[in-house]
Amino acid sequence: MEKKQVWIWVCIFEILLLGVAAVFVIKDIKNNGIVDTSIRNWKSKYIEYSEGWYVDEEVLQIDEPVVLIYGPGIDLPKGTYSVRIEYECDNNQICKVNTRFGEDIFVKAGTAILSKNKSEVEYNITLTDDVEIFSVEVQYNGKGMLGVRNIAISRNSMGSRKSFFMLLLVFIVLDVFLLFSKQIKKNKNLVIMLGGIAVLASLPLLSEGIGSGHDLGFHLLRIEAIADGIHFGEWSIPVRLSSLWIEGYGYPTSIFYGDLLLYIPAFTRLMGFSITEAYKIYVFLINAGTTVISYICFYKVFRNKNIAVLTSLAYVTATYRMVCVYVRAAVGEYSAMMFFPIIALAVFRIYAESNTEWKTYKRNIPLLAVGMSGVIETHIPSTEIVVFVLVLICIAFLKKTLTKNTLKAYFLSAIETILLNLFFIVPFIDYYINVPVNAFRNKIAMIQGEGAYITQLFSAFSSVRGISTKNISDRMSLTPGMVLMAVLLWAIILWINKKADKWVRFFTVFSGLMLIMATNLFPWNYLARHNGFGNMLAQIEFPWRYLGVAIIFLTLLLGSVMQLLFRENRKEYISSISKSIIAVCFIMSLWFMGSYYYDNTMNYYYDTADLNTNYSGIEYLRTGSDLNENTHEIATRNVEETILLSRNGKRMELYCSGVGQGGEVEVPVFNYKGYCVRDEFGTEYNIEDGMNNVIKFMLPPGFSGKVVIDFEEPWYWRMAELVSLISVLGLLFTKKINERKYNA
Repeated sequence: MEKKQVWIWVCIFEILLLGVAAVFVIKDIKNNGIVDTSIRNWKSKYIEYSEGWYVDEEVLQIDEPVVLIYGPGIDLPKGTYSVRIEYECDNNQICKVNTRFGEDIFVKAGTAILSKNKSEVEYNITLTDDVEIFSVEVQYNGKGMLGVRNIAISRNSMGSRKSFFMLLLVFIVLDVFLLFSKQIKKNKNLVIMLGGIAVLASLPLLSEGIGSGHDLGFHLLRIEAIADGIHFGEWSIPVRLSSLWIEGYGYPTSIFYGDLLLYIPAFTRLMGFSITEAYKIYVFLINAGTTVISYICFYKVFRNKNIAVLTSLAYVTATYRMVCVYVRAAVGEYSAMMFFPIIALAVFRIYAESNTEWKTYKRNIPLLAVGMSGVIETHIPSTEIVVFVLVLICIAFLKKTLTKNTLKAYFLSAIETILLNLFFIVPFIDYYINVPVNAFRNKIAMIQGEGAYITQLFSAFSSVRGISTKNISDRMSLTPGMVLMAVLLWAIILWINKKADKWVRFFTVFSGLMLIMATNLFPWNYLARHNGFGNMLAQIEFPWRYLGVAIIFLTLLLGSVMQLLFRENRKEYISSISKSIIAVCFIMSLWFMGSYYYDNTMNYYYDTADLNTNYSGIEYLRTGSDLNENTHEIATRNVEETILLSRNGKRMELYCSGVGQGGEVEVPVFNYKGYCVRDEFGTEYNIEDGMNNVIKFMLPPGFSGKVVIDFEEPWYWRMAELVSLISVLGLLFTKKINERKYNA
C-alpha cells in the first residue's frame, strides 16, 4: 500500500475517533450540573448562619487569618468543577479548597482572591481522583466586613475539552511524521539536534509550577484577558480592551501592546489547560520556534549546516535571552527575539549579495516585512531599537543604501509592514492622539544608571536571578553568555592580526556598539536632557534591552568567524571549536537552570481567580485616575432605581427608572474611547468622564427601561483590520508567484 493511501486511511480513522471523542465532550457539556449543596449547611467555629454568613471586626476580633466557614464536606468523583462564590467585603479575602484525609495531592486548585471591588468570583478546580470530604474554605483576615451569600459547586467540561485537544495534537504530530517521513528520515540528525536545542532551552519548564518572574503577573493577565474576551464572544483580533483588568474597570493593553502570539496560550486556556500549563506550552513553542527560525535564517546566511546549528544553539541558549524568558518573564521581548534572525537575513541579503538585479532584492521585501511585523506585534520597545539599528546599518553602508534597488526594497518593505500591521497601528495611533494615558506623558528618561556594568557582560557564572538595581550583587545576570563574549574577543584578535574579513569587522563593530549602548557608560542621560531625539531613544526604559540586538550581531559574528575557518579548511580547529561551543552552551544552560532554581519561589496558577486582576501598573491608565478610589458600586443622581441586569465582559445591561431632572449614572468602568451607551430602542446617549474617569451618562427626565453599555470599534478600525487581512492573503499569494519566477 502506498504512503498516500496509508495516510488517507489513518486520517479516516482519526476523524472517526475524533468524532466519537467530540460526542463525549458534548455529552459532558450537557451533563454539567450543580452539585447538591446548600450554603446554610456549611459550618463555622466563629459565627452563625442568618440568611448568609456575615462577619466584621466587631463580631470577630482576631490577630491572624482564620477559616471562617467551610463546607460542604462531601465525596466527589474525579473530574473538573467550578466553584462560584457570591459575597461582599470591604477588604480583600481569600478562598481555598481542601480535603480532610490527605487527598490534597488529587486536588488541582489555587487560592481564589475575593476582591473588595467585586461581588462574585468563579474558579475552576480539577480532581485527579475520587476524594472524600471535599470542602471549600473561606478565610477572614480580621479586617473589615465579609458577607457570603451563596457558594455553588458544579461540574464543567474542562477535562473533556482538554483531553479532546490533546488527542487532536497527537493526531497532528502523527500526520506530520507520516507526510514528511522521508524528509525526517533523511535529516534525522538535524531534527534531533534542533529538538535537543529547543529542549535544552526549555529545561526550566520541567519543574512543577512557574518560577517567580519580574513581569509574569502582567503577561499572565494579558493571556487571561484574551481568553476572557473570546469566552464572551469578542472575536476581534486582538481583543481590544478587556474588562478583566483592574477588577472590571478595564485596561487597553491590547491597543498599546501587540497580543497576536498570545492567542496561542489563550486558546489552550479555553481548551481546559491551567494558566501554568498554557504559559509553559507557549514558552516551549517560542523556544522551538526560535530554534527553527534561527537555524533556517543562519543557514541561508552562511550556507553551511554545521555553522547554522552552532549559531542557532548559541543564539537560543544565550544567557540574556534565557534571563528574558525565565527571570524577567519578559514575554514581549523574548517573543520579539524570535523574529530578529528573519530581519538579519533580509538585511544581510540586501548588502551582501553581489547580484544587483531587482529580483534578488525583491525576495527580501516580504522577509523584512514579516520580521518587522513579528517584532511590532510582540514588543514596541524592541521595535524602536530595531528601527534605530537599521538606520545605523543604512548609514554604515551608505553607498549601497542610496542605490535605487536598495531604497526601493526598503520603501516597499515599510509599506508592506504598515499594511500588515494596520489593524494594530490604527487603534494605537487613535488612542495615542485622543486618549490621555500615563505612558505618553512628556518626561525625560534618565535611564543611564539602569545600564549593565562592563563586568556584568563578562560575568558568565554570576547569579542569574535579581533585579535592576545599582548594587551589582543584587542584579540579575546581564551577559550575552560565555560563547558569544569569547567570540568577540576572538574576532578582535583576528582583526589585529589582519585575518578578519569585511563581515567579521562589521559584526565586531556593531556587536561592540550594541554592548556599549546596553551599559551605564553610554551617555543616555546627557542625550535625554539635551536632545529630543536622544530622549525618544531613551524611552526603552532599560539600556540593557540593547543586549537583545547585541546577541544577534554576536551570533552572526560567530558564524562569520567559523566561516573563515571553513574557507581555510582548518578541519582540526573546526572540530575542536565546534565541540567546545556545544559543551559550553550545554554546561551554561545547566548552570543557568541551577542558578534559576536556587532560592526561587515556584508558583502554580490554575485559574483566573488565582491572579490579582487589580493590576497596579499605570502605563495605559487614564491620566489622573486613582486605583485606590475604585469601587464596584454604580453611582446615580436623580435616578430612583438602578439594577444591574447582567455583565458579560465589557457589555453591561442596566435597568433604570424614576429619572428626574438631570439624571446621571456612573458605572465602575474607565471611560476609554470606544464605549457607547444605548437604550433598548437604539437611542444613543453621550458619555462623559465621571469621578475618577469612569463612564458617566445622562438620562432624560422620566426615563424607564433598559440601558446597554458596550465597547464598539470605530469603523476605521474595522477597515484597518480588513486591509491587514487582505495584505496577509496577498503576501501568501505573491510569495508563490515570486518563488516560481526566482526559480525559473
